[in-house]
Parts: sequence; structure tokens; C-alpha cells
Amino acid sequence: MTAPALLRRRLCVLLLWCGGVAMVSGGAFAVAWIKLPEWKPEWVIDHSPWADPGVRALLAPGTRTMRHFDSPSDPVLRWGDGIGPVLLARYQQADDPSLRLDILRLASSTADQLTTDDPRAAPYPRLRESAAWRLREDLLRLAAMAMASGEDQHIYTGIMMARLLRGHDLAPEVRRFVSGLKGRPAGNDLLVEYLCDAGDMEGLLDLMPWYEGNLYRADIMNAVARCLRPDRTAVAPPPAYDPDASMRPWAVSGRRRGIPDAAVRQRIIALLDDSDDTIRSLAVEACGSGRFTEAMPKLVRLMDAGRSLSFRPEVIEAIGLLATPESGPLLRPLVALPSEPWRGHAVQALGALRDSADFPLLLTLLADEDPAIVRHAYIALSCLPLTPEQRNQVAVLWAEQQNP
Repeated sequence: MTAPALLRRRLCVLLLWCGGVAMVSGGAFAVAWIKLPEWKPEWVIDHSPWADPGVRALLAPGTRTMRHFDSPSDPVLRWGDGIGPVLLARYQQADDPSLRLDILRLASSTADQLTTDDPRAAPYPRLRESAAWRLREDLLRLAAMAMASGEDQHIYTGIMMARLLRGHDLAPEVRRFVSGLKGRPAGNDLLVEYLCDAGDMEGLLDLMPWYEGNLYRADIMNAVARCLRPDRTAVAPPPAYDPDASMRPWAVSGRRRGIPDAAVRQRIIALLDDSDDTIRSLAVEACGSGRFTEAMPKLVRLMDAGRSLSFRPEVIEAIGLLATPESGPLLRPLVALPSEPWRGHAVQALGALRDSADFPLLLTLLADEDPAIVRHAYIALSCLPLTPEQRNQVAVLWAEQQNP
């Protein structure tokens, strides 16, 4: 055999040998990729640099029943935003209902770890802002799929994820679920908390009929009133991703302030005639916080009910917040009446009107015998648009009260 022929033969043998080794290695890697998460799930969970085998190991039959996916010992964020597409794909492909639910629980744990301020979360890696935003979007898409599944456990888990991630845009999906309820919901606390955070008063009002005669009805009405109160920490809506920003708005404690339409406003005003005084009181607070001026006629009738009304202070405050032409004439007689038990509330409500014509009346209250009325008057005067001379008068009288 000539030298060139021998060289070609050796090259062919080498290529065949390398190809065989590559095929065996590839087969072994494929088997390990597919089977190792089932054979050695704990090892894969601890050492895998990739999300796909790590997620399959977490969901393997041998480990799935032992893990609840809510422990700080499972830092799933080690796989970064790569876990989002894996969870989405696994949820879409899974046929086993229990497996689909466990995928959602793992996704909920991921959302919790992404937003947690738990000091035990120290080992969780802090994702780059761009990765955190991408992971949030994937988790919210998974939450939307869960809500569309029609299965209650999936829906409640999806709502929990949306609440953790401040997914206020999913409120219409939650409201559709509420409107289709056939009975009292199992996850009432979660529903109320999410709808309150999202400022969805219509969804909250749709829940109330299921709690007739139940104390929880007052909790729902309180959530409606909270939707209308200003919240300095609220982020509504969360801003779009900004690569130069370091704030993750879904991790900020806050809620969206509700902006009710005319139909929702009328539903709240109608509750001023409810048979339960607690509900009526919270409806009064909601009308005041929301500046529902159309509620003034009913509030006037409540004022006419006299001092026996248990929530008279809330009515007085609401009348002041509405600041209609009727507010001043209703409040001034109460301020001038020493026997009025809720006179202090009336003084503060009068100050909230910011009417400079009330300056003489409020100034005289700085010499009142009741120290509480004096303090309320001073606060009310600070709300008025005063001239420098008027501010000086207030300062002199206040100093006299503080240093008799």
C-alpha cells in the first residue's frame, strides 16, 4: 500500500472513530438531558446551570410531592429570566391536571422571590433590570393563561401571581371570573386584596351579594372605600420598562386608585340607604373620598337624622370633602354650637372648604375653652388662603394659647 493510500485510510479511520465518539457522547448527553432530572433530581436542582432540566427536576414525580415551592431553600431565580419561557411551555404542554397546578405553584414561588423583601431571601440572585422585566412579563402571561383555564385552583393561583407582580391589567379577567361565580368564592380574601390593589370597585361590588348578612360584606365595602383614598405609595399603572431605571414598580407596596364610572358611582351612592349602618358609614366615606357631589342630597338627609346617627362624624367629613355650595351652610351652625358632640369634625371639615370667608369664625375658636377645638381650629386655619396680616393674627393667638 502506497504512502498516500495509507494516509487516506488512517484519516478515514480517524474520522469514523471521532464520529462514533461524537454520536455516543451526543446520545449520552441527550439521555442525561432527558432522564437525569428524573434519575437524580436533587443533584440537577443544585447543579444545573440551565432552567429546563432544573424545572423538570423540580417537577419530577419523586420530588414534586415533597416540595411546596414556597421555601427560601429553592432559589429558582438562580436560572434568571430563562425560567419564564420554560414554565410557559411546560404549562401549555402538560396534560396531567396536578402537574399543571404544580407548574403554577412553582411560577407563583418565582413571582414571590422576584418581589420579596424577606431577609431570608439573601441567597436569591438579584436579576438585572431587563431580565426582571422579561421574567415578570412571562409570569403575567402564565397568570392570564391560568385565569382562562376555567379551573378554580388555577384561577386563584393566577390571581395570586398577578397580585404579587402588580398585574393590574388582568383586572378584567378577574372581574369576569367574579361575575360568573355560582356561589360564594373560596378565595375571598385573595379576590378582595387583588381587586382593591387594582382599584377595581366594580369587581368588589359584584362580590357583595354573596355575603348578605355576613360580616365579610363590611370588609369588601371597606376595600371599596380604600380604592378611593389617595395612596402615596401607589404605582398606577406601572411604567414601561426603562433600562436606565433601577425601580421595579411591581415590588413597591401600593395600589391603584380607582376611578369609577357613573354606573359604579351610583351603585356606591345607593349603599347610603343600606340596612347595615357599617355599610352606610363606609359608603359615606367612599362618597367623600371620591368627591361624589351627586351624593350630597342623601348626605343632607343623613345630617337631618340628628345626633343619634352612629356615623355622623363620617357624614360631616364627607360634606366638607365634597365642597359644594351647600357644604358651608351645613357646617357653620355645627361649628358655632358648643353642645355639638362632633364639633371638632365640623371645624376641620369647614377648613377643608378653603373659604377665606370662614376666617373670622375659625379665628374666634382659637380662644375656645376646649383645647381640642383650639387645635382643630388652628389646623383648619392653616388650610385657608390667608393674607400676611391674617397669618400674623393666627400666630399671635396661637402663641397666647400655648403660653397662657
